[in-house]
Amino acid sequence: MASAELSRSEAAEVRSRCRFPVDLNFFGMPVRLHVTSAYEADQWLYFYKHHLGAAATPEIEVFFEVVGQSESFIESIFRKNYSSKAMYVSRGDAMYLWAEFDTWSSVPSPLPPYTTAPLNERVWALNASAVRTAKGQGCVFVAPPYQGKSTLANAVIREGGAPLSDNVTMLDRAEGTILPYLTPTGIREETLKKLPGLPEAVARMKMPFVTVSEVTGPVYLLHFDEIQECAASVPTEPAMVVLLRDVGEAMRGSYRLDELSAEAARRELTPLIVDTCISDADARNNLSVLLEKARVCQLTYDLANCDIAAVVTDCFG
Repeated sequence: MASAELSRSEAAEVRSRCRFPVDLNFFGMPVRLHVTSAYEADQWLYFYKHHLGAAATPEIEVFFEVVGQSESFIESIFRKNYSSKAMYVSRGDAMYLWAEFDTWSSVPSPLPPYTTAPLNERVWALNASAVRTAKGQGCVFVAPPYQGKSTLANAVIREGGAPLSDNVTMLDRAEGTILPYLTPTGIREETLKKLPGLPEAVARMKMPFVTVSEVTGPVYLLHFDEIQECAASVPTEPAMVVLLRDVGEAMRGSYRLDELSAEAARRELTPLIVDTCISDADARNNLSVLLEKARVCQLTYDLANCDIAAVVTDCFG
């Protein structure tokens, strides 16, 4: 949520430092991103290649200050090693300090600016990956990091599904539909061993786009359509919301899918709403719209040792 309005002179200084624009379009809304170098702009152009927009009067402007480091913001996003930490949002003549990088430790992505009006009136976000299955059903995998969201999404896509989002899933507030929000998926070394075709996709990466997680080591950032040919992504009705729970060796390579009651679903999903500033009333309303459309289940499994193809066939085929 925006706060700390800058003075005119402070705003002018931010604009002078963030001189490289990238025009984006998020769900019909023009957004201009300003960054501090051409290299940084090239990285964002790749990251948001499915959301690029024509030069237009933006409804929201976002300013990233990444100064004094050899990597781009995206390449070091998992390491939190920035020497400059400011991000600003501007609408009209007013500019606000929107966030500091340190505050994003539990937030999967800082963009699009869905906590800022008017975008926050249209969409809300879950910490989730989403796909449309080969049968046309929307499936949302919800979980904190390292529970297998991207692995399962990739597996469903390999079986004829279509990608809708990775890591952050945007939903229409009024309709409850899953909105396509395509960004690169993070492929970890352990994931390369699970799914056929991923090592080849990494080998033919169009650009050296690798970051290093303090938890998992190298992470290769690839768009789904660079891994394999995908069906078109369109707004999709959610049929199933799946909470992921990796319990490791406690399941000894097995898995179990259990349906949750509406009360349990709300309790489990509320902490996984990405916007931490959302009101309790808005959270209840957003979840109510979603739960009217989708059944909520919990997949408890041993991610490292499960037959992922069997999980997909049995649970989401």
